[in-house]
Amino acid sequence: MADVIQKIISGNDIRHGGATTGVPGNPTHTLLPNIFGGASVSEIENNLTNRFDDTDYYGTLFKPTIVSGCVVWSAADKETSFNDGDAVATWANQTAKSYNFAQSTAAKKPTYKTNIINGKPALLFDGTDDYMSITMGTDLSDLTDFTLMMVIKYVALSDYITPASFGPNVFSYPQIRFFQLDIDSPVRDIRTEGQNGDNVVVTLATDGDAIADTSYVMTFHNDADGSGVQYKNMIESGSGTGYNNLSYKDGSYDIVESTIGAAHDPTNYANMYLAEYVLYDRLLSLSEKSRIERYLSKKYGVSMP
Repeated sequence: MADVIQKIISGNDIRHGGATTGVPGNPTHTLLPNIFGGASVSEIENNLTNRFDDTDYYGTLFKPTIVSGCVVWSAADKETSFNDGDAVATWANQTAKSYNFAQSTAAKKPTYKTNIINGKPALLFDGTDDYMSITMGTDLSDLTDFTLMMVIKYVALSDYITPASFGPNVFSYPQIRFFQLDIDSPVRDIRTEGQNGDNVVVTLATDGDAIADTSYVMTFHNDADGSGVQYKNMIESGSGTGYNNLSYKDGSYDIVESTIGAAHDPTNYANMYLAEYVLYDRLLSLSEKSRIERYLSKKYGVSMP
């Protein structure tokens, strides 16, 4: 949190333990409670979270890249060149990394749609053949711990549809499939499943019913030497053995590709809206994870505890 507080108070006054704006023409606005009155960390965290999304607020900008280790951050509302109904060939990565989600085949491109989740745009994947991928090389194949977050809305609830996956740069395994739906009907659980090079399940975190046309902030928090924990709207919804991409690096089918809209084998295309995708190449602390989840919940109007 210190990085955010430092950005907030830079150039502003500190009065009675609270950062106050120094913007000409604006009334003084206290961002933090009076520390002499016994402000708790949770109070400060709540005040910051409730005040910031990735828009400017008195010269302060909060975004996922403020938290270290962010290697992919793609957000539909950051795309300024698309109109409603446009096919999306490239979804820009807002981090310093040089790779972006891409799809060169016209029929397989997702569609940019406006006013989908809390008034913000999202990419629509048709569940038939739409998908995009980033080839990340050793940034992914050497990955052990990681934290992945996505803002999604399932359009149709079908067997095994998979919003995102890691795998080789061919449709094969090993792979890890994120926020896939199981085959139970009419109520389907959301699960994250990892498979080794022999297509054997080695990670499984499953729970949390999926409802069509409902927005979710989904998180997979992966400790490669411990547990992989799935969260739906900040609430734990299943855990299993952690997944270690490095364990399956053999030079033939290394995990080098991050895909959205599909799994790697079988493809299990997802009919869904995807508004934001955030990947960290480390295990975020629980407080860091909470900060990003609350940023996403505020931005997209998703209720959190």
